[in-house]
Amino acid sequence: MESAAFARAQSFLNYSPLAKWLAIVSGVVTAILYVALLVVLALFADLMVNRGEIPCLANLPTREWIQYTAEEYPLPDDFDARKKRISDISEGLRNLGVQGDTVVSLATTDQTGTLTPRETELRRAMLWFVDLPEILRTTVGEEAAQAARRKIREQIQTLGVDAAVHTNLANLGMLSLVVRSRSSLQGTLVAPLARWNDWMWADGNAAFLRGLFAAALVLAFVRACFLFLNNSMAAQATVEAITRLRLALHKHAYRLGTLAFRALGPTEAVSVSTRHLEAVHTGLFAWLTVSFREPVKFALLLLFALLVEFWLALAFLLFALLVWLVGGQIAAYFRRQGRAAGARAADQLAYIQESLMILRLVKAYLIEKFNLARAETQLAKYAQAQLQRYRGEAFYRPFFAFLGVLAALVLLLAAGHVILN
Repeated sequence: MESAAFARAQSFLNYSPLAKWLAIVSGVVTAILYVALLVVLALFADLMVNRGEIPCLANLPTREWIQYTAEEYPLPDDFDARKKRISDISEGLRNLGVQGDTVVSLATTDQTGTLTPRETELRRAMLWFVDLPEILRTTVGEEAAQAARRKIREQIQTLGVDAAVHTNLANLGMLSLVVRSRSSLQGTLVAPLARWNDWMWADGNAAFLRGLFAAALVLAFVRACFLFLNNSMAAQATVEAITRLRLALHKHAYRLGTLAFRALGPTEAVSVSTRHLEAVHTGLFAWLTVSFREPVKFALLLLFALLVEFWLALAFLLFALLVWLVGGQIAAYFRRQGRAAGARAADQLAYIQESLMILRLVKAYLIEKFNLARAETQLAKYAQAQLQRYRGEAFYRPFFAFLGVLAALVLLLAAGHVILN
């Protein structure tokens, strides 16, 4: 449909401004709720895979391990800061219920260069659990720190220090994701979410799972309500617009009279009022329900992907742009060829119709052979134009799909390496 004509049809939606804007706003809200449901699904998947366990130092993701061992684990060079750090370690060990002078002296010694590799590993593992409550206190809150401290204390009492510091802390819900993502971009959103919703970790994994189910149920119900509002308001606005268009067409046809139309009388006005305006109706309804919702949904999905894995999502986006540029240019070339071939086919079809309309003239002047040869030539040209049109479509569509699949396979290979490493 021509953009200018459709824009004029869109102006008729302003006769129901409330319905129009309610449809647009509710469409945008449904897109936001769709991505919110996807976030809940991601939290559920993380819970199923990692089971709400805060990893010990040996099981930390590489990025978090490097940050801790390079920035937070080493003793400060300043004497006063080093003394305060050793004092904090001693207090932290007491809060965790660690007994034994050997263990405490190993954790608090500043002669780290004299330790064996096994002692260094044990010291690091102990200090990770000593520092973990403070990390959670700064990122989530005091209650989260207390919950982690209780888990560590129970684990030490049950397994002993050596085994406890090499075992993950279980049943801590979303705190697992907070710890594993604190140095990444998504950690900046996960930590506030855990801070504002203590049900995600305070009562363990089972309560977190039930909370996710309830949240998904509420989001799905609210999204269904907004979808209903979107469709009903769009229907109200478009029906009002099409009714006014039909009324305007009726009045215009009545004013012009039958002499202004073709020999078939008001058939043209009837066709415009029914089939053509139904197409306009469908277009206006799709514009109100899809044109605002889907771009917002795409932008939020792209943002969500960038937050989950920035560089991988950026690579997906760049590959998609590359496929669109290369494949799109090829597709545009063949579409232009197809439109030209379609125009030629339409011309030949008009000539064929003309040959059929002059049959009485052909009979009168006995030129059947000439007209038959002319019709055969027109049919051959029509068939050639149609074949050229369909050959272009037959090439560029599979080629475009192949480019997309190729890009997806390369990116999945890269994603596999990222996950495995």
